[in-house]
Amino acid sequence: MLEILVLILTGVLVGVFTGLTPGIHPNTVIFALLPLYFAFDFSFAIYASFVSGVSLSHTFHDFIPSIFLGVPESDSALTAIPGQRMALQGRGLQAFQYTVYGGLYSMLTALLLAYPLFLTLEKIYSFFEPVMHYCLFFVTLFVVFKSDSRFNAALVALLSGFLGLVSFSSPVNQQYVLTPIFAGLFAFPSIFNALSEGVEIPEQMEFPTSRKIYFLGGITGFISSLPITVFPGLSNSISTTFLMPLMDKKEKFIASMGAVNTSDIFLSFLTLMAIERARSGASVALQTTGNSDMVFFVLGASIFAAGISAPLALKTVRLFLGSFLMDNQKILSYSVMAVLLAATIGLTGAFGFLIFLTSSAIGFLASITDERHSCMTVLLFPAISFFMEIGIFM
Repeated sequence: MLEILVLILTGVLVGVFTGLTPGIHPNTVIFALLPLYFAFDFSFAIYASFVSGVSLSHTFHDFIPSIFLGVPESDSALTAIPGQRMALQGRGLQAFQYTVYGGLYSMLTALLLAYPLFLTLEKIYSFFEPVMHYCLFFVTLFVVFKSDSRFNAALVALLSGFLGLVSFSSPVNQQYVLTPIFAGLFAFPSIFNALSEGVEIPEQMEFPTSRKIYFLGGITGFISSLPITVFPGLSNSISTTFLMPLMDKKEKFIASMGAVNTSDIFLSFLTLMAIERARSGASVALQTTGNSDMVFFVLGASIFAAGISAPLALKTVRLFLGSFLMDNQKILSYSVMAVLLAATIGLTGAFGFLIFLTSSAIGFLASITDERHSCMTVLLFPAISFFMEIGIFM
């Protein structure tokens, strides 16, 4: 029992590192340790405890660079936009608190509904599977038609979608292919624009938060995470946009993004057991071990990891702001760009660098036209092609 707690805590600390470090995804660590699991015949509980700790901790901490540096991953891409705006108003700490508490409320909701979902997920997936490509095509149209400029949205969506098709069929290691994609689509344009315009994050002040927004954001985020368990290629960001008309405040949207980010990991473990389909890198790793029938153990470890990660994240963000960001903004921005570039070349090679250049061009176009949400079709097009049996993804 003690070694399980130690491994969860170790995973949580590693999740802090991956969350704060752009370009380093928890999947990189999880899959790097998978050969050791087989080589040394570790128990499943040991490996699963570490995976749970890393995954849950990362979902809380990766909003820090997203909000304050504009370097999001796929799960927090759209949060960077309103989160950055709040940070420029000195309200970044408040925005981050909403993501953390939204995540906690979503975990509580997921825990309460875990068993009913386990009983019904297989039937739901079987119902939608024959028409999955039509459902995903509808999502793509929704992303375009919800925009104020449908032409710009369609252009960015098409370019991003074809980028996804090419990238996922490329010789690049598919475990790391999202690194150049999201570095180019979101991170580099945000950082470059901030540097060129001389934008600096002001001192972050303490602002009161609302428990009502925590609760509503948590519920909304959990509901948004449900389609992700059924529809592959549907990202957290896109799923949440379906409920945006119900969100009258950006604070509620930010809380819901924190919620969907956290509950998605929890539900991906449940989905693995219910329908034997992996919906996250962590669940893929657990499926590889051949012990997916023990996922309820992973759910328990995830709850414990979330309970540790949330208060730790609230302390980490203050340390990040007080000791690191405020006096070193330009240095930190240039350093992040260098890390992303090094990670792209180191993990994906020359072809990955070409993907990065292409995605950066699309990312700048999306930034200029204010259509960054349309970039998420980079995941939808490959999923559609797969279910039409003409594709190569998943």
